[in-house]
Amino acid sequence: MSKRIVFIRSGFIGDILVALPYIFFELSKRKLHFKDAFFITFQRSNINNELKAKPVVDSYKLIFGNEYNNSFCVKDYSINSLKKIIKKIKLQEDSCEYIYLPFVNETGNSIFKKKLFLFICGTPYKLINVKKPNKEYNSEYLSFFQTSKDFLEAMSLFRSYYLNENYTSENSIKLFKNSIVIYPNAQLLIKLWPQSQYIKLIKHILNFFDFNIILIGSKSDFEYNNEIINLIENDRVVNVAGNYGIQELVNYLKYSSLFIGNDGGPMHMAAIANIPIIALFSYKDKAGLWDPISSKSFVSLRSNVSCKLCNKLLCENNVCLKNILTDDVIFYFEKYISGTKMCEQVILSNLKASYSNYTNN
Repeated sequence: MSKRIVFIRSGFIGDILVALPYIFFELSKRKLHFKDAFFITFQRSNINNELKAKPVVDSYKLIFGNEYNNSFCVKDYSINSLKKIIKKIKLQEDSCEYIYLPFVNETGNSIFKKKLFLFICGTPYKLINVKKPNKEYNSEYLSFFQTSKDFLEAMSLFRSYYLNENYTSENSIKLFKNSIVIYPNAQLLIKLWPQSQYIKLIKHILNFFDFNIILIGSKSDFEYNNEIINLIENDRVVNVAGNYGIQELVNYLKYSSLFIGNDGGPMHMAAIANIPIIALFSYKDKAGLWDPISSKSFVSLRSNVSCKLCNKLLCENNVCLKNILTDDVIFYFEKYISGTKMCEQVILSNLKASYSNYTNN
């Protein structure tokens, strides 16, 4: 049997969801099961005082359920915390392979810090080389893979594990069928399309189409979603934020007609469910870096602004999102409803680029 693997990754739920297809791909090559692996997540409890959900959470437990016990969080890059975690892992399995999964745009200093921590802990590691952004490859989803074929195989492996028939609530299936699912909130304010724009969009859908609207998110999104419901006052709009676990939500999302929302964990959940997506992005990173390309049909929207590629986490005036008009979103919504299938990255007032070669058409 191959050595058990310890996968190391920074970030939150969306960052982990994007890496999971590669994790399943590596485990499959070694003939290992998901439960044979350990996971360490480096996570800051606060980013520039802007994170809305400040407590550190174990993303793997949220994704796979509280009964999953092989995941650990290193809070605020604490070397003592990492030492304790590695000691716990070695008590279960002394000889493990440690693999660090960096981000495409992760800085050299950030990677060096992880290397130093692992060295101090006396842990040999393997750094996965990611493909840097260019015109052909510009995606966190693709960055770990040598070919698009490997990516598609990995996505299939992950979906076969994560999408299953255990979620059979008739009420939930009925709720999500013939619905438009919307994630209007965001963990970082720079990723937030204005609430007023979502209200205009929802009113348009309610006035001209026979869809119900489901607002999703975590428990911390519930009040924000309720603000929208109170301003719209229509019983065809339902707030289910916090009502479903992640795997449960993904399995019911597959019954819905379309996802519309900001860049974040729920968008990547919709991609796993393989439903059409209209995703609204800031332009703080290179276009396409976090696009949900694993979905069978998606459009990502961002506006071309002079301050693009700022790489900021805190922004008082995110014009790259504010400049996306409700009419822009309605245009692509109506294209979807007419039966048009798209895999496009759209930079408004600029060019379009297709990722159709990398998607499961």
